[in-house]
Amino acid sequence: MAEDRLKTIEQILENVARKHDLFTEEMNQLRASQKELQVSQKKTDEQLRATEKQLKETAKELGGIGGGLGRAAEGLTAPSVPKVFKKLGIKVEAVHQRVKALDDGQVKSEIDFLCPARRNGSSLILVGEVKAHLTNENVQDFFDDSLISFKENFTEY
Repeated sequence: MAEDRLKTIEQILENVARKHDLFTEEMNQLRASQKELQVSQKKTDEQLRATEKQLKETAKELGGIGGGLGRAAEGLTAPSVPKVFKKLGIKVEAVHQRVKALDDGQVKSEIDFLCPARRNGSSLILVGEVKAHLTNENVQDFFDDSLISFKENFTEY
């Protein structure tokens, strides 16, 4: 009986030792996988930073293109302003483009066109925005935002 108990205890200890060895092996594999994952995560982070930088550069370039197209549209429109308003009986005396109101060097308000003009002996100030593609929303935004901002920031007019 004592021998049977001893054999049972030995079997249990051998079983525990095998499980301990398996557990140790699995932990080592887990640690190795974790290190691989950390290396992979580091590479992914570096790639994300590089991608973010590229996206910022691309956005900046696209913004520059958009701004350039806007300035081109304004440049093409400027010569027509006096002719268009002359048909309405308004004499445009000057066409000022991209007029900005500044506060400590910061742009508070900007208008694409500001034109002193006269109609029937009265002085007028014409202000406007140029859009390559005009929508109802653009017109509403002009009245709701741009024109109000102009009145607040260009008080001399």
